[in-house]
Amino acid sequence: MRFCCCVKWCSVIALLVFGIICLCFGILSLIFVPKLITKAIKENVFVGRLPNGSDNFAMEQYRDPKYDVKMQIWVFSVQNPNEIVNKGEKANVTELGPFTYDIRIHKNNVKFGSNDSRLFYRNVKSFFFNPHLSCSKCNLSSSVVVPNIIFQKLVDFFGNNSFLIPLIEPFFMDKEKVFVSVTVDELLFQGYEDKFVNDICSNPLTKGFCGPNVPDRIGLFYGQNGTDDGLYEVDTGKENADRIGQVYSWEGMERKLDDAHWYGERARLIRGTDGQLFPPGILEERKLQIFSGWLCRSFDLAFDRSLIFAGLTVRRFALPISLLSSESQRPAGFCNPNSAEYFYNGSVQEGNTLIN
Repeated sequence: MRFCCCVKWCSVIALLVFGIICLCFGILSLIFVPKLITKAIKENVFVGRLPNGSDNFAMEQYRDPKYDVKMQIWVFSVQNPNEIVNKGEKANVTELGPFTYDIRIHKNNVKFGSNDSRLFYRNVKSFFFNPHLSCSKCNLSSSVVVPNIIFQKLVDFFGNNSFLIPLIEPFFMDKEKVFVSVTVDELLFQGYEDKFVNDICSNPLTKGFCGPNVPDRIGLFYGQNGTDDGLYEVDTGKENADRIGQVYSWEGMERKLDDAHWYGERARLIRGTDGQLFPPGILEERKLQIFSGWLCRSFDLAFDRSLIFAGLTVRRFALPISLLSSESQRPAGFCNPNSAEYFYNGSVQEGNTLIN
């Protein structure tokens, strides 16, 4: 009887010791295993080359991304242009969209530097219209009436150079030039010939204002299909995974853009990654800083919400509404300080919050 009790107590003690050992092992695993995994990821996640000189997995994905990238555009066509110009009526517009484009990205002129810790490349983007993901009435040949983009920019330019007004004033008297009727394709990528520009550039007194900075055709994305948006210099993450994708220079400008861009020092800063690479372990409270050569500016993405993708919990980051507000963009130097303010509370500051 005494022997049985002894065996029973020994078994209890053994189970207790085993349980304590398992508990300690579990606690240590929760503390150290994630750190070891994170360390292993940071040591191996970088864009670079294998010993044989070929791209490693990260570089292959970075050079030719396999993920889907799409751009959707909504066009607003003005229905009463004559009433706006002649009677000062409010604009009556119809919305058409979305026009969906598939974007293919490829990196050209890829070169490594600084012991493979830096990467130089040109990011080529090609746009392909996707009718299946566009609205049923979305046809690139559809005609729309839109404000004349170049007309407004020239008004702003000559308004700031009053001594030139007598030379240019006759061209502004034709009210038909305030709006233009073009196809959607012309408005976006194909571009269109602008009569207003042609008149100025063909006149002996004003053609001196024309030059390489005046395009032969006008379009929101004219000349940008199948082209790159400048030479980038980014961190490969080889020496520090937390810096992977960090943009150091763009078009030879280090850390910040030159004075030809924007109106203030803060607006010219080159911050963050190129938007295609981010360091591992991003938390919800962190803002993602991105520099876009296409937009010639840096901006932040803020945490939006958590989602389930392919069985994994992922975090979605989105543009904050403040990016469209002149109240936040003007102090940063993105707006012309001499211009009037028309819109507030998240509305787009058209014409005045644009690249200088």
